Amino acid sequence: MNFHGYSRLYLTKPIIPAYLRKFKTEIKFNIYLMEMKFIFLGNYSNAGLQGFMKNPDQDRKSVISSMMEKAGGTLENLYLTRGNYDVVVIGDAPDFETVGAIKMMILATGAFDEAVILEEANFNKIAKKASDIASSYKSPNS
Repeated sequence: MNFHGYSRLYLTKPIIPAYLRKFKTEIKFNIYLMEMKFIFLGNYSNAGLQGFMKNPDQDRKSVISSMMEKAGGTLENLYLTRGNYDVVVIGDAPDFETVGAIKMMILATGAFDEAVILEEANFNKIAKKASDIASSYKSPNS
C-alpha cells in the first residue's frame, strides 16, 4: 500500500520492549519505508530485437508492469527511444536491492546488452549534509 511516497509494512510479530510486555493489549505497528524512484536505461541485444520482430504486437509495457509488481515495485512509464538508449523505464521500488534484482534478471535473459540504473536524489539534503560535515574535513594540501 502506498501513502504519500511511503510503503506500509505490517509486522506480524512486532518487537515489543520488555517493559511493555506486561500489558496484555494488542499493539499494532505501521512502519513507513520510503520508496526509491529509479530510471532504467537499456540497450536491447540482437536477441531482444529479434524477439520484437518475431512478436511485434506484444504489449511490452504490461509485461514489464507485471514483472515490477511481482518484485514489489510499480511501473510509472516506459519509453522506447531513439538515441544512446533503446528503452527508458521510470518506476518505484522499495529498495535498491529490488531494482538490482530486476536488472540482474533482465540481463540474464539475454534481451539486453546494457542496463543502467539511475536513482532519484535529493540534492538539497545532500548539500545540507555536506555543509554539516564540511568543517570537520581538511584537504591534504591545506
